[in-house]
Amino acid sequence: MCCKEIQDLVWYIDGSYVTHEDMRSENGAVLVTGHCAVLFRSNKQKLNTRSSTESELLAVDDALSTIQWMKNFMHEQGYDLETHLKEDNRSTMLMKKNGKLSAGKGTKHFNI
Repeated sequence: MCCKEIQDLVWYIDGSYVTHEDMRSENGAVLVTGHCAVLFRSNKQKLNTRSSTESELLAVDDALSTIQWMKNFMHEQGYDLETHLKEDNRSTMLMKKNGKLSAGKGTKHFNI
């Protein structure tokens, strides 16, 4: 039984570091509500990244416009739903939470 009731919007976002021959990474994002995946997107990153953390941050950044659009769309349909971002890279999660305080040698150049 899938999607009987619309629940919170949960986004699973991932960046796959250096997957293409030109040293670019790949982004992926899946929107899940209830037990259903309702939207999926995947694209090649436009920039070369220097680490998996940077690749993951770009993946989140690339998905943010779609996430915000979906949140606004659902609100206009009469649903006030929480939006949650799920990430699997620990360094990226710390940087999203703490900003520059979590930056180390490899990420001190990021402008968060």
